Amino acid sequence: SPLIEAALGRQFLPWLRAEIALAYRHDMRYRGEANFRGIPGRQPVSASADSLSGLGIVYLDIAGLPGVSLGRFQPYVGLGAGAAYNRLSEVTYEFPDNPGAHKVTVTPGGNRADIALTAAVGTGIVLTERLVLDLAWRYTDLGRVATDAGRASMNHVPAGIEIDETWAPLRTHGLFMGLRYLFR
Repeated sequence: SPLIEAALGRQFLPWLRAEIALAYRHDMRYRGEANFRGIPGRQPVSASADSLSGLGIVYLDIAGLPGVSLGRFQPYVGLGAGAAYNRLSEVTYEFPDNPGAHKVTVTPGGNRADIALTAAVGTGIVLTERLVLDLAWRYTDLGRVATDAGRASMNHVPAGIEIDETWAPLRTHGLFMGLRYLFR
């Protein structure tokens, strides 16, 4: 899903830099299969989520180590920690192959704040004296998404049923591309 991120950082040593990053992930869609016992056939599940996170990230710039010269390339590894605020929509469970009356259950959505962690490995590619293209693989653990406890609606039970919260880990990984502007 798309990611919008802004960061502000500082180079402390030729091989050490840090940044504070604020990121927003919008409309992350989930489709999967449930595994309720006693219900035959497919059990599709769908939901969407949004996440706002703030992370402090420290980078080891390999090209800045003494005796290392890699030209335009600036490989790095990074680790970070912070917080995330995650919003989960209603979760829809479908039971299209169930021979009984139960075909759809919809649970309430929910909001959660949690600890967030990230790890990255990548390289900067120097474009100009002040502009660097960043290419990296990044893994981010955004904590949990969860439904709230409350009333789940069911197509065959007009009043619905009371349920407890449910949750799942929210983790992302993938290719990250960005531009770094150096204020010297």
